[in-house]
Amino acid sequence: CNWQFEKWVASGGNAEKSVIIPSLVHIEDKKYSDMREELQIPHDAFVYGFHQGNREDIFSGASLLAYNVIKNPNNYFLIMGGANQHRALAEQIGSPNIKFVDFSSSPDTIHRFLETIDVFAHARADGEVCSAAIIEALYHGKPIISHPSLNMGHVEQIEGCGQVVNTIREYAKEMQAFEDNKEYRLEMSANARKKYDKHYKYDTVINKIIDVYYEAKASIAKNELSYLS
Repeated sequence: CNWQFEKWVASGGNAEKSVIIPSLVHIEDKKYSDMREELQIPHDAFVYGFHQGNREDIFSGASLLAYNVIKNPNNYFLIMGGANQHRALAEQIGSPNIKFVDFSSSPDTIHRFLETIDVFAHARADGEVCSAAIIEALYHGKPIISHPSLNMGHVEQIEGCGQVVNTIREYAKEMQAFEDNKEYRLEMSANARKKYDKHYKYDTVINKIIDVYYEAKASIAKNELSYLS
């Protein structure tokens, strides 16, 4: 990502020999079913959520705390994986509409989860460089909300298809805006899918890698000819 590129150059990296290529994430392009029926979530309910490894070291309660501000009987918050701290915080909030799904590395399960939510409510203490989870959310056309953190690569991933906010109150306000304003939500959803197709699609990233390979190969060949002459 550009954020990482700037850090690399500031640390002495050679900008002329640096190429930005997003994470390579393969997604089978097919229709995925959702989990609402098995989780007893009404199909007309509004669902926020995110998926994350079972890691305590990356815990951030930002999105759950924001949900606590705007929770009502018709909206839900869904987490796949997450830390024990998420479960403890959910218990403190005390809403029956906060639900957890066991962590899974199965692509089908991850994509079924993403089909279940309406907004990807991202929260991670150390942030992202180029998040595979966000790329998957973009594929599904999910608007994304997040917050500043140590690594800020997710800002450019989210730009134009969601918001990076600075406070819990701002996070809650953005959640409510997506829930209340269908036109806004559909606009950000369409932008999310367009961003996936333009920047993160598997074939697009593969082609960038191939281009770098051939460019490097041509440069080596040119240098060898120059040496021989």
